[in-house]
Amino acid sequence: MKKKLVIAHRGDCSGEYGNTLRAFREAVKKKADMIELDVRKTQDNVLIVFHDRRMNGKFVRKLTWPEIEELNSRNKKEVPRLLDVLKELGGKIKLDVEIKEKGYEEETAKLLIEYMRPSDFVITSFHNSSLSEIKNKFPNIRVGLLLGARSSKGIVPGRNSVISHTAADFFAPHRILVRLGFLWRSKKYNKPSIVWVVNKKKAIEKILKHKNVEGIITDKLGLALAVRNESDE
Repeated sequence: MKKKLVIAHRGDCSGEYGNTLRAFREAVKKKADMIELDVRKTQDNVLIVFHDRRMNGKFVRKLTWPEIEELNSRNKKEVPRLLDVLKELGGKIKLDVEIKEKGYEEETAKLLIEYMRPSDFVITSFHNSSLSEIKNKFPNIRVGLLLGARSSKGIVPGRNSVISHTAADFFAPHRILVRLGFLWRSKKYNKPSIVWVVNKKKAIEKILKHKNVEGIITDKLGLALAVRNESDE
């Protein structure tokens, strides 16, 4: 049986801020299978690794990279460029890259391909159109449809279902959707799922045992690896 993936949510954040090179280095050190990270684009077209829409009260898309560097220095925080992350991690660990907004899908894919093999990363998004664009231009890149806790109306298979009209190779449902029966409902589409964010031991054990689950994204990297490794023995 193929080993289930344990993916570090924004790196290993147990002692670090998420989406930073330090958190990513810790995830590599602890032997995560993959790292999940978020990508946004600045006003001057720099791809950065950052989750929130706003930074210090301003929209990221309206900030320039020099302005972000200044905020980094002032706040003593680290917001890296995607380029910096790929130079650091390329060849060391696989990546799960979430595109947060529409409009920079091709740029993100091209940069990833420059530093990594398509088999060493996946791209995810809540936007079906973003996944379609990537799949049309880069058919070898594996893409996943993110489904949030509020997506319950779109998970029932049917003509108008969100999951019925997607270019995704896999689904990435929130753990709450698992409790609502998403995994058995999506089985008819013959696509695996990577579930996020799974942090409790019992939930990790249960979800990793499901036949249609490829892996989990977790904030509790050490715990999840221990649970997975115990079940593999």
